[in-house]
Amino acid sequence: LRKEGEAIQKLLSRPSKMSMRDLLASFSMQDLSRDLMTVAPTLWGVLTSVSSQRKSRREKELVCFYSNLCYAQKANNFQVIMGFFLLGSGAGKGEMAVLAQAGLSVSLTAINKHIKQLSRENITLVQKVLKSFLCSI
Repeated sequence: LRKEGEAIQKLLSRPSKMSMRDLLASFSMQDLSRDLMTVAPTLWGVLTSVSSQRKSRREKELVCFYSNLCYAQKANNFQVIMGFFLLGSGAGKGEMAVLAQAGLSVSLTAINKHIKQLSRENITLVQKVLKSFLCSI
């Protein structure tokens, strides 16, 4: 299980040089579930068997397991995408804070930091395009 946990952490961590534009363009929930099944078949099987049981009350172990699966010291791709989604869908600060504490998203401060990074990347891209078209005139 430790090796599968490390494989999940590696899967969900983005390279330090990866731009926010590339992260947004390449992230896919379908690919994520397929990749999780591949790198962590034991954990995937446990989650599938536990989540398919029909119980009306929440099991604390399951909630903790999901939280630990998504939580990482450094924000992972899923958390960043979830943060963008929450911000874009108009979630409140309180809701975002709760989901960040649960490890399912990044904090509002981190989301704003990622948006600024995305903005800088896009400004650089626009400047390059303008310079290339300016030379062609």
